[in-house]
Amino acid sequence: MIEWFFFLAIVFIVLVIFYKQANEEFTILQCDGTQLVNLPSLLSEKYPVVVKQIQLPVFFTPEAIQQNARIQTFPMRESGKTLLDALSDSTLTLSQESSVILAQQIGLQVWADHNWLPYISSWSLLYSMQSYAYSGERPLRKTTAHTTIVVPTSQPIEIAILTGSQEKFFPESWRTRFPETFTANDTPLVGSIKFIIIKVKPGTVLCIPPHWMYSVRGTEPKKALLWCVLEAHHPLSRMSSTFEQSNEN
Repeated sequence: MIEWFFFLAIVFIVLVIFYKQANEEFTILQCDGTQLVNLPSLLSEKYPVVVKQIQLPVFFTPEAIQQNARIQTFPMRESGKTLLDALSDSTLTLSQESSVILAQQIGLQVWADHNWLPYISSWSLLYSMQSYAYSGERPLRKTTAHTTIVVPTSQPIEIAILTGSQEKFFPESWRTRFPETFTANDTPLVGSIKFIIIKVKPGTVLCIPPHWMYSVRGTEPKKALLWCVLEAHHPLSRMSSTFEQSNEN
């Protein structure tokens, strides 16, 4: 019995070490939506992956919301505002908790399970999806999932990505900021912060590896800013995600 305990402990430690490994280079891989069978191999390299020509979740577009009275009254973070208001005001936002609820109500979770989960890993039985339906911009967040898939649905978005090692250069309040807004007044090592911005349009997604950071901004202020996040988790990343969310609160 003791031997089994030590064996399982060693296996767990090895898995943790493997999960913690991350690339620190800005290498962007690409994949076509018709070749998703190759996606697990690309994700295993732990670089960001741009996937083009993918199926759009058409139920979370401005046109779909205009035709769906059931979700038009979904409350935004701003008092008295609804999802219908967000179609004409890109500054309106959803909290992470609300984005999970909205994702369930519009069927995004089911869509993600059907369209993405089978292509995440050859060990798909160990994985599960967590879906979020967002409106508005979102400042820096750290990724914990095996892969975090960012899906624009209303307009091209700009996704700033940074490697995890740069967190040591950040100011204390970085979770409420966008990397391009950092100045020497925020951190004396602002010059050491390196990031790239990837413009992703509807029909294209960006897959971000674990232990990176990203923020999302729109490109067309007068249009609705709708986008989704699909997180593919294994048991270890689920634990890490719970810890990271506690830091955000």
